[in-house]
Amino acid sequence: MKKVLVGLMICTSLLAFGQKTSEDFQKTFTAALKVNDLVELKQITSDWRNELPQDPEGYIGRFNYYILEASNIDILEEQATGLLTSRREELYIDSALTILDQGLSLHPLRLDMHMGYIYVLGQHKRWQDFTPRILTLLERAKLNDFQGWLWGLDRPVGGDAKIFIIESISDYQSMLYSEFTTERLVEI
Repeated sequence: MKKVLVGLMICTSLLAFGQKTSEDFQKTFTAALKVNDLVELKQITSDWRNELPQDPEGYIGRFNYYILEASNIDILEEQATGLLTSRREELYIDSALTILDQGLSLHPLRLDMHMGYIYVLGQHKRWQDFTPRILTLLERAKLNDFQGWLWGLDRPVGGDAKIFIIESISDYQSMLYSEFTTERLVEI
């Protein structure tokens, strides 16, 4: 019996030692990101999803991968695939936002995911989704009384989260105001 327990402890230790952590994936992801290695990033995010499927950092990594893919489309790719650059870019953006939706369904208090989602909607001028997403964030904030928000690595948002959210939303509203006339703003 003693031999069996020792054997199990060794096997468990080996399995735990071989298991990558979120931090391990982040390090390799960051290194590949610095050199813009999309092939390596795709492999890292795939492995990350397979090994740590509910890791919030993994969702953010996949989101960033798709955003990077969207920004790296060129004319040669367009000719090779037959898809227009703008359509291909939109497909990558859609994938990135879908990833964050999945992440937020598991980690609704990850403020970085909410903010990243809203930011990308604004950058890509998806105004019809922009305002509802801000309202979703505010509803969530009100539901938990602006408490319990987390940022990267599940660290609590420092300082006053309410002020941070309000200031960020104010910046997002400025994007809208600079883009539209008053009549168009009412439609949105």
